[in-house]
This record gives sequence, C-alpha cells and structure tokens, in this order.
Amino acid sequence: MEEQTQQNPRQPEQQQGEPQAAPRDGPTPDQPREGQEASGRVAELEAALGRAREALDHAERRHAIDLELIRAGVVDMDVARLMTELAVAGMEKVDVAHAISDLRRRKPFLFRRGTSPGVMAPLAEAGGGERESLAREAEETGDRRTLLRYLRARRAS
Repeated sequence: MEEQTQQNPRQPEQQQGEPQAAPRDGPTPDQPREGQEASGRVAELEAALGRAREALDHAERRHAIDLELIRAGVVDMDVARLMTELAVAGMEKVDVAHAISDLRRRKPFLFRRGTSPGVMAPLAEAGGGERESLAREAEETGDRRTLLRYLRARRAS
C-alpha cells in the first residue's frame, strides 16, 4: 500500500510520457494573447494612418481650390469653395481648374468682372507734381472728394 500512497516525484503539471522541458525564451502561454493585442494595436494604428492620410488629402485639395479661386478673382471665398468642393467630389479625375472655370461660367456673380480693382474707379495717371498738389489741396480744404482723388492717385502710382 505504501507504493499507492507515494506520489510520483515529478511536478504535478507534467504529464506522463512528456519529457521535462527546459526553460526557454520562446513563446509562453500568454504570448498568443499578446500577439492578438499587438495585431489589434497594429490595426488601430493602420486605421489612424488611413484617417490621417484622408485628412491630409482633404487639406491639400482645399488648399489647391483656395489658390485657384484666388487666381480666378473670387468675391465670396466660402461659397465658391463649397461649390467647387462639391464639383470636385463628383469627378472621377480631380481637375480643380476645370471645376472653377465651370463654376465661373455657371455662377459669374461669385467672381470679379474684368480687372477692376474695386469700387472706386481708377484715376488717370497722375504725375508726382499733380499728386502733391492734390495732397496740399486736400489738406488745406479738408474736402473729402479731393482727399479721395489724392488717395486714388497715390494708389495708382
């Protein structure tokens, strides 16, 4: 009976017929779980990278649209940008210049007409002497019309 009560001197976790394993640096029972966590983290990082690339593409496209709209002489940047972004989103091949020319044809009120610099009409070329006389006259009289003529002449030169 003593033989039955005596236990095998092997460690309880080892099974019969299995050789005793030496400690190793290889995978442990926790590593499959760690591998899953790592692959999950890689997937998260790849998704974040994809979102960052999309944001960069959007910012670059918006910048290109803004530059082209400025070159085209846009009056209302926000409205023109939104309409151009909608037009570009519907294109197979992105062509910002074509979208803006189409927008200019369909909605000319969003762009400046001709080369007019603004509300005030340009003054004929004023020479340096005429400009100085306008400045003196505006200072002496305080007349607003004379002051505006002087400012237009100064801007034109």
